[in-house]
Amino acid sequence: MKDWSIWTFCYAMGKLPYDFLSGSPVNSNRGVVDVPMLVTLLRSDDDEFVLIDTGFATGESMTGNKFADFVRSDQLLSRFGIDPGKIRKVILTHLHFDHAGNLPGFP
Repeated sequence: MKDWSIWTFCYAMGKLPYDFLSGSPVNSNRGVVDVPMLVTLLRSDDDEFVLIDTGFATGESMTGNKFADFVRSDQLLSRFGIDPGKIRKVILTHLHFDHAGNLPGFP
């Protein structure tokens, strides 16, 4: 049986409407909340990697809003000594741009 570690990486910071995160209409018009944009990496004791979500490829949303402190997830993993080319399995939780937008970064 393999032992696994779980690594979570913040690749950008976003601002999302409070009602988006906590339910409308009760929380409408309450401003925005700082939200870390995350990807998660599973690493086994024999260096098998499984990436959960890929983040997005640019620091802009489809509405033109920019995300603070953006770095592409493949580049971020490289900073921590993890070769994106060694990731053979990617799990996408869903297909929104902030979860699957950088899929080409993990061939």
